[in-house]
Amino acid sequence: LLQHAGVSDPTAWIPPRSEADGLRVGLIHGALDRAEWGGHVPERVAEERDLELALLGDWHKPIDGPDGRTFYAGSLEAGGFDESHQGQVLLATVGEDGAGVERVPVGRLAWRRIELELTAAELGGAGPSALESALSEFPGEGPAEKPDTAVRLHLSGDLSPEELDRLDDILAVVRESGFAEFDVVAEISPVGEPDLDAFEDGALREVAKRLWESEEPPEVRRRALTMLASVAEEVR
Repeated sequence: LLQHAGVSDPTAWIPPRSEADGLRVGLIHGALDRAEWGGHVPERVAEERDLELALLGDWHKPIDGPDGRTFYAGSLEAGGFDESHQGQVLLATVGEDGAGVERVPVGRLAWRRIELELTAAELGGAGPSALESALSEFPGEGPAEKPDTAVRLHLSGDLSPEELDRLDDILAVVRESGFAEFDVVAEISPVGEPDLDAFEDGALREVAKRLWESEEPPEVRRRALTMLASVAEEVR
């Protein structure tokens, strides 16, 4: 490595195959040229540089190139919530018949993100039960157990006051269940009696009152009030 960064193909120096060459294996650091931020390694580098194997570093995720001879080994462990792969090593076997690779899982750390919208039972949803179902699937893949699993939970939606209390109970239990990390961001709106006085215009307030006192299901009435408020805001 003769420079910190460059804009040229770092494999361009590899010479053509000569009669004295045996098996040719390239060790390369860099991003493939398909990368959005501008990689410089040809996607079919093993094929283009006449290599039996091209073994790349830089990207943490295990990735196979399209030529069947180009591989990112992947990191030994996933490094954060933006990496969902299981850590592994690449076992390369090189012999007279050529070269082959096998991926061997070794990582234990798992970083899992859950984004979940909760809907109150009176609005036709499953309430906090949806969260219990989602959490039952974790840690899920691979050998990782709770002490090796970090969870980042982002909740949104609408719940009744009773369901909010139950949600707090569920989260309290999960926090004590042994996950390596358990982060929660909750943006939940309470479902209750709507504030009809928010409609400043008397006629709109009367319409809103009739909507809320109708015999339609709660989810229909709330949706109608939301639409009425939106129209009132546009007209104003």
